[in-house]
Amino acid sequence: MTTVKYALALRTMLLRIAILIPALGLAASVQAAAGARIEAFPGAQVAYEFASDTSRSHSIPVDRIARVDGFMQPRTSRQVEGKRRSITWRHARGVTSEAVFEHLRSQLPGDAWYECQSRDCGPSTYWAHRHFEVADLYGADGSQFYVAVPRATPEGPVLTMLYVVQRGTREIMAHLEDILLDPGEVTETDPEMLADALLATGVARLSVDFTADGEPGPEFATLLDALTEASERLPADAEWWFVVHLRDAGRGSASTLEASERRAQQLAAALAERLPERTISGLGVGALIPGVLRDEGVLVQLVVQQPPS
Repeated sequence: MTTVKYALALRTMLLRIAILIPALGLAASVQAAAGARIEAFPGAQVAYEFASDTSRSHSIPVDRIARVDGFMQPRTSRQVEGKRRSITWRHARGVTSEAVFEHLRSQLPGDAWYECQSRDCGPSTYWAHRHFEVADLYGADGSQFYVAVPRATPEGPVLTMLYVVQRGTREIMAHLEDILLDPGEVTETDPEMLADALLATGVARLSVDFTADGEPGPEFATLLDALTEASERLPADAEWWFVVHLRDAGRGSASTLEASERRAQQLAAALAERLPERTISGLGVGALIPGVLRDEGVLVQLVVQQPPS
């Protein structure tokens, strides 16, 4: 076997070990996080419940709802993959949307992707008829409250959306919707969610922007902070791998492999400076695994595994 063929075979074998096999010994270490269950406001009645066993893509509003290209929609959204479940509560007259929101919001983490209230949230028709598809959420624009916040639960990382509004009948409606994120779909700058994802599955998909020269962008420093904090909950003897997938773009397999390897080693070296006691490596696989890369130009995965005993 030639040196090139041997290198390609070795890369493929390592990738299978690192990505396709769950991290041995880590799944049993998942820790239940506080606040996984949300207590309803006193006197609330369940109006609707929904749960899906099918994972799909979800668009999460993280900016003001405005008219864009003739349609009311968020000026900015974030896409996540996962299973959806929701519950809608109805509250009798005599309470305020602010009181209900504060009660529920206090049980969620503080760091939110986006939070708004009153008319800053846009028209309630968008939330009732387009986003949540619960007609009873239509109400007074000035009574709205919304937050999208990532949190950790015993089931794994979750993206939670909370929306509260007062209807024309003066009833208060509260809608809580969870997206149970697929393995690797994680808010990578949230240390708690990062640790939970790596403990549960051994792999997390990271958003890393590279410059034209192949250097990690300045935003990588924030990710390094989160990884450093998350490491405190991970086994001390675990092996860390930055796996970089890179589309060919006409450069040829050898050149693409070299470019992806260089990027992977840079990421590994940067984290190793923060965590010198850890075993941290880089692996560039170019475009050898198109099913993982899909339509993206570059994809970075962090794999954390217990070494063989």
